[in-house]
Amino acid sequence: MNEWQVLLLWLVIGHTITDFYLQPMSWVHDRNTRHYKSIKLLWHSVAHGGAALAIILLWQSTLFWGAQWNALLFALAVGISHYCIDLAKSYSNKGVIPFVLDQCAHIVILVAVTWQIAEPEIALSAFAKPFANVQLLILVVGYLMVLHPASIFTSMLLERWQLNNLALDSLPQAGSLIGQLERVLLLSCVLLDSWAAIGFILAAKSVFRFGDLTQSQDRKLTEYVMLGTLVSVLLALVVGVLIKPFMPIQL
Repeated sequence: MNEWQVLLLWLVIGHTITDFYLQPMSWVHDRNTRHYKSIKLLWHSVAHGGAALAIILLWQSTLFWGAQWNALLFALAVGISHYCIDLAKSYSNKGVIPFVLDQCAHIVILVAVTWQIAEPEIALSAFAKPFANVQLLILVVGYLMVLHPASIFTSMLLERWQLNNLALDSLPQAGSLIGQLERVLLLSCVLLDSWAAIGFILAAKSVFRFGDLTQSQDRKLTEYVMLGTLVSVLLALVVGVLIKPFMPIQL
């Protein structure tokens, strides 16, 4: 087990949860409209710094207080850099490219912090060892990615074709929830080598979704749903293919 991998994966998990699951959309809108005047952006950056501090302190729990003061400095670096990156993004055009560049910049910061902190010769504490399974952490990252982050990516990618007036009634957020459940199932099938099940899931969804759309004879809506489905499936397959080699058991 490489300890630096454990630290980096935990920092990525903390970043993903704080950035995608704990940040309300109202905070995002406030940041994009108020920019440096946004208090929500400040609180969001503090949350990232706090998450990084908790993870780094756990990592250095067997060291002396001096190293733990260094943990505070690195956590401040994470929080301040997150503030600057998100502030710069607030002035950019909305879309997939700024979103991807923003996330890449955050990951680069986390890699740099890990590079400065990780000391492979230092043993993890007894409390930390149960949480140091690299394969399990990679699996957690994979499932976190195919849920809310993948929904946001898909929504941004399809924003230019978004339909304002939908003729069909639908439940609030039902499409997003269906996509998330679909990606979880697809990722699980990839990891289990159940390619036939993937075909069954896609066929079943096609029967329910495209059948109704054909009856409505709305070509634009049909194409929009098809694009969303294909993007969602592609994201799940890519994540599955990327993390599968790290799984200890090939079924």
